[in-house]
Amino acid sequence: MIKAFLIVITLISLFANNLLHAETKTLNENNVFEPFIFMIGMDFSNIQTKFNLEKKTPGVNFIKESNWYILKTPVGSISLQEWRGKLHCVAYDIDVKGFKQRGVETPNNEVIIKGPQEGFVENIRTNTSLLRRIINNENLIIESIEVGNLSKTKCCICYMQDIANADLVAEVKYRVSNLKIDTLLSSGELQQLIEDKNNYTIPQIISTERPDKASKHLYSGKVVVIVNGNPYVLIMPATFTDFIASPEDSNLKFQFANFSKILRLISIFITLLLPGLYVAISDFHQELLPTELLFSVIASRENVPFPIIFEILLMEISFELIREAGLRVPSP
Repeated sequence: MIKAFLIVITLISLFANNLLHAETKTLNENNVFEPFIFMIGMDFSNIQTKFNLEKKTPGVNFIKESNWYILKTPVGSISLQEWRGKLHCVAYDIDVKGFKQRGVETPNNEVIIKGPQEGFVENIRTNTSLLRRIINNENLIIESIEVGNLSKTKCCICYMQDIANADLVAEVKYRVSNLKIDTLLSSGELQQLIEDKNNYTIPQIISTERPDKASKHLYSGKVVVIVNGNPYVLIMPATFTDFIASPEDSNLKFQFANFSKILRLISIFITLLLPGLYVAISDFHQELLPTELLFSVIASRENVPFPIIFEILLMEISFELIREAGLRVPSP
């Protein structure tokens, strides 16, 4: 008996012409819906071979319930009925409701001069379409997982088949799908939940709001995780060179790109070591300073009642306060 809530159709063209929602239009433009178009009368064994026997399509489950075969896909569920070896009925249950959402805009925190000027948004389907538009390859696999017992937040695990390491993909799937939490609202929360716990503050995962940067890392064999409701995607695993690279480097000659990387590397060491070197030289190794410079330092500190270590800590805290004020204080 056919379920009352399913709309059975015989011509898929009639269904496709009525999908006027912008999100579904995006799916059609990016050929996401095309593999799931079935014609009445086609051999049912071909459908079983494609989606069930070999399991060649990650993210798609093909199961049997009563007299129906249920095909669960990233775009919804499709119910199929077989009669005498032929496809007899097709029923589609696809979510096409719409919500107000922000359009694709220029990234705010990863600005470049040369290169694409578009960034991820809060809608997960728009973000996956941005990736598919850049990576026009059938090996791009996007698998959907729900996280959170209450929030049911949609997360997409993206990787390049035959390029990404299978063990890496399996580990990411395991960590994301086995989270025992009630709610997940942002990619920052997910990053803290799935990364290895250690006593160091070195990041293990990169977050970016640029589709071109995420696509480049996908081509290099990494895994990208998209969280619905957040414009930042997670790229894993992270290496040290990823933090001194910029999306604009690929648009410059290698001499300028390498020079910029060297400057960033020098800046990292200066940021980490300069306060400690200043305290060490000023308090314990004054002989390393030239005489004129030493006299200038002594004269400048003559009327200062605080030790150098206290001045350094006060300076660091002041910089953090100024940075927080610039970020949090409402702008006119």
